[in-house]
Formats: sequence, C-alpha cells, structure tokens
Amino acid sequence: MLRRRQLLPQQAVRIITESGAWRRARIAKEYDRTAQFGIWVFLLFVMSLPFESVAYKSKGEGLASISSVVGYVLLAVALLRPHVFFRKPVTGVICFVLWLFMSWGYCFAMQPDFLPKIFTVLYRRTQMVILLWMAASLLRDHALARRALICLAVACCLLFVFVHTVGGGDPGNASLTDQRLVVFNEDPNFLACLLAVGVIAFVAQPILGMKRRILGYSAWLIGLISVASLVIQTASRSAILGLGVALPMLALQPGRPMARIGRLVMVVAACGAFVFVVTTLPVTKARFESALKGKMGNREKFLPAAVAMFSQEPLLGWGIVDSQRELRRRESGRVSLAMRATHNIYLAPLLESGLLGGAPYLLGLGFAWVAAWRSRSGPRGIIPFIYIVLLCGTGMGFNNDAGKGFWLCLGYIFASDPQGWLPKR
Repeated sequence: MLRRRQLLPQQAVRIITESGAWRRARIAKEYDRTAQFGIWVFLLFVMSLPFESVAYKSKGEGLASISSVVGYVLLAVALLRPHVFFRKPVTGVICFVLWLFMSWGYCFAMQPDFLPKIFTVLYRRTQMVILLWMAASLLRDHALARRALICLAVACCLLFVFVHTVGGGDPGNASLTDQRLVVFNEDPNFLACLLAVGVIAFVAQPILGMKRRILGYSAWLIGLISVASLVIQTASRSAILGLGVALPMLALQPGRPMARIGRLVMVVAACGAFVFVVTTLPVTKARFESALKGKMGNREKFLPAAVAMFSQEPLLGWGIVDSQRELRRRESGRVSLAMRATHNIYLAPLLESGLLGGAPYLLGLGFAWVAAWRSRSGPRGIIPFIYIVLLCGTGMGFNNDAGKGFWLCLGYIFASDPQGWLPKR
C-alpha cells in the first residue's frame, strides 16, 4: 500500500482529469508514521461498519461496539495529526458543524430538562459530524478513497459469508424476523442502507480503475450479487427503492458514445434482473403490494402529521424529545411518553429545531448535491452523484443519517470535488 514512508501515495492528493480543467493539488506536510498508522485504523474502521452492532453485552448502542472502539482509536490518532485528518473544511462540512453546534445550543437554551435524556443522541451526532470532517479530509486522496470503498465492499462480503455459514444457525445473530433478514439484532432498515452503500462500492470499481482480469471480474461479480442479495433479503423498501433510483444514474457516466451505450444496456439488464428478484421473493413482493395499498408501516399516518407539526412551529420547532412524543401522540391518538422517529431526514431536523436550526443541515445536503454533480468529469466519475441519490432516496423513508455509513459517504462526496477545497488562484 505504501511505497514510501513519507507519502501516501507518492504524490498525495493528486487529481488529474482528461480535459485538464482541474489543477494539481498541493499538500503542505508529508505523512509520517503516526499518520500512516491512523490511515490504517481508518480503513479498519470502514471495514467494521457492517459489524457495527457486534458489542459486548449490548446491541451496539453503547461504548463497546466494534466500530466505536476502532473509532475512538482513530480519533486519538487524528488529534495527534490534525493537519492530515482535519484539514480546512469545505462549505458543506461547515454547514453540518454549524448544525451540530446549534443542536447542542438549542437543547441547553430551550430544553435543559431533557438534556440528560437526549445526551446520547447529541453525543452520537457529534461523532457523526467528526467522522464527516475526517472522511472529507482523508478521502481527497484518490488512491485512499478507492481503498476505503474496497474495504467496505470486502466487509459486506464477509457479512454475507457469516449470514450463510456461522450466523445462519443462530437466531440471535442472523435470523429471519417476519421473513426479513436480521443480523446481530440490527434494524433491517439500517442494515439494508449500509449494504446498499456496499453495492455502490462494488459498482464503483470498474470506473475507479479495476484491473481487467477474468479472475478479478469474476470475484467482483460474485461479490456484487452476494451483497445485493442481502439487501433484498432485508426487504427494506427504502433501501431497495433507493438502489432502484441510484443505479440507473450509472448511465450518466461520461465517456465515448459506444461505451455509454454498452453501459446503458448493462444498467437496463441489471435493473430488470433486480426488479424480477424483488417481485418474485415472497417477503419483498408482499411488502411492496401492501405499500401500493397504502400500508407503509404507519408512515401514511405520521408523515402527514409531521408536516402539520412543522407548519405549526416552523421557526423554532418542537425539540428532540417533544417532537417525537407529539408525533407518536398524533399517530396513536392518545397521550403517551413513547416516541416516534420521523423516518425522514428532511423533516427530522425541521421538527427538532425548525428552520432556524434545521436550515444548516438542509444546506449541507444541498452543497453535497452540488459537489456530487461537479465531480462527474473527475477521476471518480458519476459515483459521488450515485451516492447522494442513494442517501437522499433512502432518507425519504428512513432516518439513515443515524448510521455511520451515511456520514462516511457524505465525506466521500465532499472530497470528490476539488473545486470545493483547492486553493483559489
């Protein structure tokens, strides 16, 4: 991986396009051994994401999950080398940092009594924004970004092997709940969203420079089909529809006319096979048929209620706790202390803190769209745009921003657009 001890790769952060429209980026300092160790830990962290729910005597929500332990080591190394892991943030990252500060400030100022209850939420949100900043800094290096996607793809394949070998006989690790695949007691929607990111990681390899060898292509195809099958087994409508919308974007990849026509044929064939499997498998067929009948896991009740709540408190919102309790009350029709998640990444910040606190979050997503679109002619092609379509598509029906994979992909998107972080001349 490292040919020289000082650099990663030989010339760190080098972006060259066929049109020559972008300039080479310079790096102020070289990577020493501590920074190299941190980069290896970062790749290990990426590989741990599919196994995030593996924890000591818990379900992965506490301090003992595998990804959390690796993440704490990564943060410790990053603090020793901030010039590598926390470079000057782009505008989109600044928006999310502002949203984080406003979330803490809102709770201290408006809801101090609920602060102990929502401390875990704010603490986890802080971790996510730090991961975003770190990923947006490290993944500017094209070689490292590709290795990160390879690590994620390999980890998803390892999860597939676990499900069909060791975990297949243990209901506590890999089982079918209502015919939906559940691994390590993880929510099938969370699992499906992360596996969908792994599917795009496989799709990205031919564009990012995968060597044209029969053995390599065979392994790539087997891995792609395996991970896609896990997504279908989870029967998550949000992830399946997100993939169904994101994968056709591959046809927008720039290139020669014949290559684009061949790519379009492959996209049509792959989407046709994907739709056939989804409509054939009994569990997915039943869930989509129920959705066509208007039954979407009570989303048909609380999503309109969430829109009505936002119209009542558009400026300051309801707060993290009160918004979810009120949403549950309007869904069930009775007073209860139980909480209901919004299942929508656009409505959630608006309900929590209104336009005042939610605007930075939505602006950050807007800058991510801009960065992904401008990256099409770069070395990563259409992949960042596919990722933003996937993230925002699945976010329409599920709070996928509560997972680390969402913020890792956002960091990849921001890092893919050198126009956002190259020094202006």
